[in-house]
Amino acid sequence: MSAFARASVYLRAVAAPAKRRDLLTVIAIFVAGRLSAFAAGVRFDASDLAGFWHFAPLHLLQTRLLETVFYLHFQPPLFNLYLGCVVKLFGSASTHAFAVSFLLLGLTTALALFVLMRRLGLERRWALVLTSVFVSSPATLLFESYLFYELPVAALLVCSALALHVALERRSSGSFAVFFGLLAALVLTRALFHPLVLVAAALGPLLAFARQRRALLRGFAVPALLVAALCAKNQLVFAEPSTSTWLGMGLARMTLRTLDPEQKAAWVREGLLSPVAAVHPPSSLAAYANVMRMPDKTGIPILDEEQKPDGSLNLHHLAYAHISHTLLADDLVVLRRAPAVYFAAADAAFRRFFQPASSWHPLAKNRIQLAAYDRLYSAIVHIGNGRALGVLFFAALGWAAFQACRPAFLPQQRAVIAFMALTMSYVLFSGTLLEPLENMRFRFAVEPFLWIIVGLSLGPAKKPTVRLQARAISRRYSSISSANARRKLGRSRRRW
Repeated sequence: MSAFARASVYLRAVAAPAKRRDLLTVIAIFVAGRLSAFAAGVRFDASDLAGFWHFAPLHLLQTRLLETVFYLHFQPPLFNLYLGCVVKLFGSASTHAFAVSFLLLGLTTALALFVLMRRLGLERRWALVLTSVFVSSPATLLFESYLFYELPVAALLVCSALALHVALERRSSGSFAVFFGLLAALVLTRALFHPLVLVAAALGPLLAFARQRRALLRGFAVPALLVAALCAKNQLVFAEPSTSTWLGMGLARMTLRTLDPEQKAAWVREGLLSPVAAVHPPSSLAAYANVMRMPDKTGIPILDEEQKPDGSLNLHHLAYAHISHTLLADDLVVLRRAPAVYFAAADAAFRRFFQPASSWHPLAKNRIQLAAYDRLYSAIVHIGNGRALGVLFFAALGWAAFQACRPAFLPQQRAVIAFMALTMSYVLFSGTLLEPLENMRFRFAVEPFLWIIVGLSLGPAKKPTVRLQARAISRRYSSISSANARRKLGRSRRRW
């Protein structure tokens, strides 16, 4: 069987619980929302491609793509690889190519979200309503129209949860490879997802589904090797055994940047903090040149160029890796000596996590076109400046933790519910403990999981009974018997 045929069989098996008319309804809802946004004036925004911190310099993506992606250290490489491929292939039409790819990604997310809800037992009408809530939300419309990795991350999370359910149902190494491949892509796209996330995602099923361990380990091997190879490269080149060197710099924005300036200056004079701590993080290399020795030129443009052509910082310069390592030691000093400074920043970040994701400042250009709709949606969903959503978020986590331990759902369903709850918790705590300002966009990536859990807890879900479980077991054994019968028939034909 060809790779295309195998992929077609896999996709049909994935979508089996959803009827074709329901999938067409989801597509119609998606298209209607995008046409309405377009009529309101929303257009795809790729204006930050040349200057955004997270992106490598555009001219290097165009001319030295593989070298540039290899030597990235501030960000994992996958999204920049995508940017470079599109820019090289489509040139002046890149913005249109980005727009089409994001539109297809949004549609894929919508369909995967609906199919996942149906697989988890949610009644079709509730699944349609909740899919529509997410797909038509202002944040989804805006992130789908802005060149950044929030929509791809949300898509990878939804598809990985769906792939986990399929893998636990099919029990093949190929289906587990799809699940772990999606998680590896997530780790290679966004630094928030540490490589240990991939390991943790393997440990749960490995312990809970003993009969599937061999298939699971086979599916885990290649994605894990890819992530491990990146971490090994970063350790050898940048002395950082992870996918990003940003930790020290990011944490400095919650410690050193909010520390009392007089206190910080005194600690620098006493030698408790390095001179680098006195510079506002992050700043231009000219500011750091006064307090530290700059690294020698490497001959690699992504590591040597201090600024991008538009004058914005090139945080992929080699010096920023050294600065981040130095700042991490300074961050730990502040955490030990003035923990209240850090916890005040974390508290503000926690509250910001539940505010509207559409309020993220780079979305302002298109947000103006949806201002009335955005205000209405926020007034309903984000009541009390996000407090109501926070209560709903933790109630959903509590319900998921309770249901993951009860036999009301099949084992593969409980595993997916646990995966969603743990992912939501991870994003909440890692995001609010490491990022002071942009936490609302972190929540957007796990918002589909929130609506799934809300639907399962409130909607009339088809919870598998003992009879349904027995029927599933019977089908499993009958398929095994049929397979054995076919093998015996084949052997008899060969003997004849």
